[in-house]
Amino acid sequence: MVYLLKKYITKTQTVQPKNWTIWYSIISTIIILQFVLFNWMNIQISFLNNYWFLFSTFLVTTFWIFVKQILEKNNSYKKEIQELNHFKRNFNFFQFHCKSLEEYDGFESLKGIQFGNKNTTTQFTLIINPESETCRNDFKEAYELYLNLSDKIQINILFNTHSKNSKANFAATILALNEQNPERAKNALIDWFINNLNTEIWLQKWHVETPHLLNNKELDNQHYWCTKNEFYNQSVKIINGNLFPEEYEINDIKYFIKDFQEEYELENTLHAV
Repeated sequence: MVYLLKKYITKTQTVQPKNWTIWYSIISTIIILQFVLFNWMNIQISFLNNYWFLFSTFLVTTFWIFVKQILEKNNSYKKEIQELNHFKRNFNFFQFHCKSLEEYDGFESLKGIQFGNKNTTTQFTLIINPESETCRNDFKEAYELYLNLSDKIQINILFNTHSKNSKANFAATILALNEQNPERAKNALIDWFINNLNTEIWLQKWHVETPHLLNNKELDNQHYWCTKNEFYNQSVKIINGNLFPEEYEINDIKYFIKDFQEEYELENTLHAV
């Protein structure tokens, strides 16, 4: 800019001496302004750089403190869960929470639909109501356990509904199928509780002649046994003749398979002595 002004002045033919003072004043002012503006911009840039550095440092530090607290709590929770799981999977603790049935008589004579190995030392019975959503979820969990441990567990399915109930036809049909072909009865159960077939389609697919009176009698026997023990509508879980603890999930049975086997062998040894 100064160079252009000088060039312009040189080309001017009629420049008065007093005008030189004005021109030099202008040039000096421009130089000073350039210097001030340049340094001010540098100061601003430096300030902005420092600001962003400080802000970034603050942000990262705050974020790390927050994340660190979460990680520490998470690790603490994991340790607590591990300790609880270790305690929960203690076989003595599990047995302590198993309750005896008030009315056991007649239980072993009830005829259900059986999955798995009938000779295993882990016998799990699930008594369900066809109309209960909770029973549906429990059957799914029990069936998944069977799929994973089919040779190490037996699952027996009974019904808690009498022959005059609105869903009695479903349960009686299952029992009739079980008399004819147990595999068909299992598949019919899976269609109802897992595949969620509606009643009309299910009855068409698994149609049987009017269930024999013996099937209705068996259904009433199962319902009567539940009534004696004050089991109403809800899902009932029984493990080796005792009530399954409410504090446990059906899937937790897998942690005690070996313990049940050892307990069975110990009892046989004691009886043999």
